[in-house]
Amino acid sequence: MTNSEQIEFSKDSVKISYRRFLTDSAPGVFLVFIITFSLPTQNISFVFENTNISIFIGICLLLLSPPLGLCINAASYFLFDNLLNKIEKKLYYHEAWPAKETKVFLNFNEISNKIAPENQKDEYDLFIYFSNKMLHVLVMFYHEFYSRIESIRAARIFFRSMILLTIISSFLFFSQFPFSHVELNIFFYFLILLFFIFLSSCSSFHFNLYVLYYSLEIAKAKSNNNTAINFKNAYELLINK
Repeated sequence: MTNSEQIEFSKDSVKISYRRFLTDSAPGVFLVFIITFSLPTQNISFVFENTNISIFIGICLLLLSPPLGLCINAASYFLFDNLLNKIEKKLYYHEAWPAKETKVFLNFNEISNKIAPENQKDEYDLFIYFSNKMLHVLVMFYHEFYSRIESIRAARIFFRSMILLTIISSFLFFSQFPFSHVELNIFFYFLILLFFIFLSSCSSFHFNLYVLYYSLEIAKAKSNNNTAINFKNAYELLINK
């Protein structure tokens, strides 16, 4: 396991990686805040009146935030990953904004040619297949390259978790204030939902393209810029470090 994945404990503090915070802790913290502020004030007023109780509950909730965030992460994966993949597929074949700049910067046309689509498979399916395959190679053998894009992967997971948290917060809000500007609030939550769906899909495409970009550049360097290199033989080339 890499250092960036670890949680370090000492007698003075607990150190957690930025990726761990975004993917596990942050969604849990947001969920705690959402639940806390959705409760009727009269039901929790005694907590704020007693400092010791407030500190104790605060520490407990802070310790619970990572497992809660992990649950949110897992649930959002099963609920929304298929939808996000469909949107990412649109970005793969889309030539204009928001995918255009990323495609130009990361040599999308070359990567697309090196995927070498087969008749029985969609080109995008192979794009995801090789990205997942090369990702494991980067993590295991070329972590100096993976560490450059690790934050993008964390952001993708965080935005996906925020989709579920937005839905949860909307249900809790409407249960508390069912007749308070319903149309405006529904529109507001809908915009937030679209915003996180858009960010998660874009960051996912950006990350997958980066994985293939780095993998191809490493393979080309190891093969002395062999023009015949593609992702089928690049995998074998990279694992034989």
